[in-house]
Amino acid sequence: MADTPIAPAPTPPEEPADGGGVALRAQMAAGEFFLRNGWTIAGITGAALLAILVYGLWEGQRVEAQRATTARIADVEAELGSDLVQIAQAKALGIEGMFDEAKTRKAADELVAVAREATGTAAAEAWLKAAELFRVLGDAAGRRTALEGAASGTTGVLRFAAVSGLAHLDIEEGRTDEGIARFESLRTEQDFLARQATLDLAGTYEALGRTADAVATFEAYLARWPEASDAEEVRARKEKVAGAEG
Repeated sequence: MADTPIAPAPTPPEEPADGGGVALRAQMAAGEFFLRNGWTIAGITGAALLAILVYGLWEGQRVEAQRATTARIADVEAELGSDLVQIAQAKALGIEGMFDEAKTRKAADELVAVAREATGTAAAEAWLKAAELFRVLGDAAGRRTALEGAASGTTGVLRFAAVSGLAHLDIEEGRTDEGIARFESLRTEQDFLARQATLDLAGTYEALGRTADAVATFEAYLARWPEASDAEEVRARKEKVAGAEG
């Protein structure tokens, strides 16, 4: 009897070259989800984004000092009993038993203390997580301080996350021109981040009822990145907004 040929084992999909790949894909998904579902869900998607972002970046940048700081951050989170995404969702959806305001406040303050003593990626991680807890608590001043701390001295994706958070906070507080200026500044970042900032800006204009500006921003996106994987979705979004304006 002839031997039955053995099919070769399937080749596993390649992982991104750096740990931030997952974070970047999650960030784009969060931005597109925001465009489809509106301003009110930005907080929940933001919580998921920050959690994935900081861990994805951390995996690619292990250093002893940073690792020690991350261990301290993990200890603070352990005391909360739930991760940041769960806490944000529990608060937003009114789920009882998962959100403890006193414990959340204590954790936010402890993360600020950790961030002030740390440097680099781990410091930004602590600042961003503190900012998310302050957001859940409704503490705009604490949130702004934490986001400004994260934005200071950082570049790339970390700076994007912090400045984008500040832009959203500005707009929530009625400081529309400042928020829009922050989004505009992010459009000069590296290609992927510039794309995301442009989409965020268009979504912001739409949420503010500035449909002509939203359409113009979508058109700018399509002119600059006509071959983008989401070009058709952006074009459909632009046409929908333009139709609403007419």
